[in-house]
Amino acid sequence: MTRRTTCTGLLFALLAAPAFADGFAPHEAVIRIVPGASIDDINADLGTTVIDSIPRERTYLLHVPDGLNEEQFEEMLEHDPRIQSAELNDEAGTPGGQTQSFYLGVAPAAFDEQYTWNTVVPGGISGSSNGAGVIVAIIDTGIDATHPIFAGHTILQGVDLLDNDDLPDDTADGIDNDDDSFIDEMHGHGTFQSALIAQLAPGATLLPIRALDSDGQGSAFTIAKAIYAAIDGGADVINMSLAMSYRNEIIEHAIEHATRDGILVVASAGNRGGDRKLYPAGFSDVIAVASTDADDVLSSFSCYGSHIDLCAPGSALVSAVPAGAFGQSDGTSGAAALVSATAAVMKSANTHLSRSALKQRLLHSCVDISAHNQSIAQKIGAGRLDLTTSLDTAIGNGDINLDGVTNYDDLTLLLYAWGSDDEAADVNLDGVVGYTDLMLLLAHIH
Repeated sequence: MTRRTTCTGLLFALLAAPAFADGFAPHEAVIRIVPGASIDDINADLGTTVIDSIPRERTYLLHVPDGLNEEQFEEMLEHDPRIQSAELNDEAGTPGGQTQSFYLGVAPAAFDEQYTWNTVVPGGISGSSNGAGVIVAIIDTGIDATHPIFAGHTILQGVDLLDNDDLPDDTADGIDNDDDSFIDEMHGHGTFQSALIAQLAPGATLLPIRALDSDGQGSAFTIAKAIYAAIDGGADVINMSLAMSYRNEIIEHAIEHATRDGILVVASAGNRGGDRKLYPAGFSDVIAVASTDADDVLSSFSCYGSHIDLCAPGSALVSAVPAGAFGQSDGTSGAAALVSATAAVMKSANTHLSRSALKQRLLHSCVDISAHNQSIAQKIGAGRLDLTTSLDTAIGNGDINLDGVTNYDDLTLLLYAWGSDDEAADVNLDGVVGYTDLMLLLAHIH
């Protein structure tokens, strides 16, 4: 039976304990069963009950009753051929918790005047290459779609996986759900990220999926369900401005599914600081985004490490919050949202971009900021996001060998690949290396 490596020792010790350790939903386990197995029979044998399920994945969230003998329960699962994998239902949440609370009362003008836009895309964007035709799923606390900032933007109905309806509103419940003495500290988090995406990719279609409560908390099972909802909703890009401590199999499996479907998954690196790998940013199929400030220095709160793909502004960001207001916040959440928006713009500029080509060109177009971060230069990815260069690269600038310049070396490579489907030399990614690719290369040659 395949299961997460920590499952055998950790899962059962916690199931039998009076309370679960920090980071896990109390008395909840996730199992995936083999084809043809009956969940009803498994529940009857184990004394468990189904809380929720993802039937097509044969995956079930179970409530595990108190009082079980851990050794007996472990023995039943270890030798049960019906169970393919088992793990605890990890808690997930926004990267910052109360440390990422919004500073309200920011003037609306501050949204347009912030350093972020000039850093990422000096001069602004316009025309058809603005995210048009691309769906960005935002797995978060929901969205206040009535905010004036979204006027003229296309927002799909979405889904609320906490209230189990199709109204993913970004609402406050007045409850301290995470017992941290703060109430509704993440109310507006989803609206904040959605507005950043809408500003940078104004033509993109937003798909809000509420998987986190107003304290910014959720669970691995709900996040996985949200990823499948994004897939079913036709997402081209999935933004996950959230983080969790543990590598979780159910989320990894959902991300692999999204990747196979050609979806680019973007996640925030986390706000705990230091060389630290959090998830889902830690999964290899995910674009992991760290945060920088106005001087291109890694933000003090941002996690970093060898798994980071790139950085984007995340310090002192200004964006929309519910009830027509604006707020300011620090976090890798906003950095991830800016990367998701840029990916949408690139995809709209060149619909032929595959997921792998989109990722490659996104990272290749980053600004080198190693001089500003010398001690950790190898742990901040490809550099800082630059939409202007990303857009140029998406359309096809002919830099076939990715050395940072389009020259006669690239021309030689293109001519050598003439008539083939070589993706590296196929500048416009239409499936064949030919005349259009040559013209694009010559337009950028130095």
